[in-house]
This record gives sequence, structure tokens and C-alpha cells, in this order.
Amino acid sequence: AQQRVYQAIFEDEVTRSYAPPRASRRRVLKCILTELESGNMVEVDDDLFGACVEGLRDRGSGGEDACDTTTGVAFDGYRTLEVPGAGCVVLRVTSHMGGAAETGCLLWTAGCAFFGLAAVGALDEHVRGHVLELGAGTGVAGLSLARRGGSLARLTLTDGMPAVVENLRHNVAATARLAALGVPVEVELLEWGDKQQPWLADHPVDVIVGTDLVYDLAAIPLLVGLLKRLLQPAGSASAAILALARRNLATVGLFFEALVAGGLQCEELVFSSETWRQVRGWASLAQDFGALQVGRDDPDDEGVEGSPPLGVHVLRICCRGEGTAAPGHA
Repeated sequence: AQQRVYQAIFEDEVTRSYAPPRASRRRVLKCILTELESGNMVEVDDDLFGACVEGLRDRGSGGEDACDTTTGVAFDGYRTLEVPGAGCVVLRVTSHMGGAAETGCLLWTAGCAFFGLAAVGALDEHVRGHVLELGAGTGVAGLSLARRGGSLARLTLTDGMPAVVENLRHNVAATARLAALGVPVEVELLEWGDKQQPWLADHPVDVIVGTDLVYDLAAIPLLVGLLKRLLQPAGSASAAILALARRNLATVGLFFEALVAGGLQCEELVFSSETWRQVRGWASLAQDFGALQVGRDDPDDEGVEGSPPLGVHVLRICCRGEGTAAPGHA
């Protein structure tokens, strides 16, 4: 067993090619050393012990502070997330907010929870055809769908920040290098207030997805306006599937009010407690996961003030009168 741990940590080709953030690697090595030194092992593998000690001494291991010359963003390294039975997604990330990328190159709980839901098949009935992701950030949500495949025919990842768009292209290429993606994946710059998007006319959108899009009050009218233009009957999309972290009750409430005022309707998708327990492992990789779990004793606990599991709402949005599918159960 210890040799398998050694191979996974120190000899894995993916990890060698896409080094994880230094802080994350050091936490893993410390946990392994703690277990090896606990006295619970009948015999300690010298190779594993020595490699962990050396890894903690080596301040240069990991991908930290790798500054991208194109965008000027200082990246910490890579997160490699697995879609069981389908392969991995590679994401270049940073722990820094602000600058050219603002918040778009960090992992957030709603995005990681969406990844988990997609990975276990809980979203299969809701995504099909050409899927457009808004505010894609690292691409964690959209690339989970592309890696899983299913009824997806095409994926377009979009963001409004040029530096984030460049990193999206990097992550798509890195993920495809591990194993070819089963569908075409494109990356586009999309500012929500810009009504001129000629590339959309070439490939009509069937479903919209997005995560953690509702945190800036000023952006809510732009988001609702864009949804109205993309959703049927004005657009071609049948629905939008959005995962929203419930950080601020007032902000989420204003978003719901804006949807109603804009002639849109939404329902919360419901998943089983077992599904949420599976998703928790992916969600816990996020920068803000701990803060969202304050007051929760159980991953499927409704928490305080009726908040959803893991602090994440998963919504299906469509234009009023266009019909509403039954909540998805997994």
C-alpha cells in the first residue's frame, strides 16, 4: 500500500507534467509523514518516508508563482480533477484575487460542486447539444461536461476577462493533452452587456450553464438581460442550469426578484443526500468551501435559514410559459 502511495505522489506522469500548488503538496506530504510516524504501521517504507521528507525540504517543488507572460497572472500550479470512468480535467489556478484575472482563476465551491454533480451523472438529463458556459473562470464546470460526454455535442466556454479567457484556452489544451475530449470545445470572450455576438449565430445554443455568477449586485441586471436574450423564445436555449453559492441572502434574493421581473422562472433541482455526499469531495477543493460550511454538521444538512446542501443552489431557469421540467433526482 505504501508503494502505491509513493507511485501516486512521486511517479505519476500527470502530477509530474502538471504540478499541484506547493501549499497543497506540502499538506499532503505532512499528512503522510504524520501517519508514517504514528506508530500504527508495522513497517515503514523507506522510499516513501525519505521522499516525503525531501519533498518538504524542497521549497522549489510545485508550480507556485509561475507567472504567465501573456496575462501577468501568478499561478500557483494545477488542480487535476477526475471524472470517474472518463478521465481528468486539468486546471491552472491561483490563490490570488484581483489583477487582470480578478476572481476568475480560483476554484469556488459552486463550480466544484457542479463538477461533482456532472461527474456522478446527476446533470445528464439537463445538459445536451450545444452547451454555453457563462463566466467560466477556470472552466471547471464546462470541462467536466466535456470530459463526461453524454448528450453533449459542443461546448463553448466564455468569460468577460481577457486574462481569464487566455487561461481557459490553456486549460482546454492541457486537458485535451491528457486525452482527447469527445466534443468540440471553443473559448470566447463574452461581456454580458454586449448584444453583438456573431459567433453565437453559427452554433445555436441548446443549454446554458454557469456557476457563482451572482455575487456582484451591479452585474445582476446584465446577467438577467443576457439570459432573456439567449433563452427561448428570444434565443435558442431551452434552459439555463446555474449553481450559486449562498453567501449573501440579500444578493441571492435580489437575483430571484430580477428573474421574476424579467419574465423568467426558476426551480431548484433536488438531488439525494447520497449524491451530495459524493459531491462533497470535489466541492472541498474550493477556495471558499470552509466558509460556506459554517454551521453545518452534515454534508446534506439544510443548515441555517433554509440554506441548501453544501451552501449551493442548483437552479433550472427558463422563460415564463416555456415549461418547467421536473426537478432532477440522483
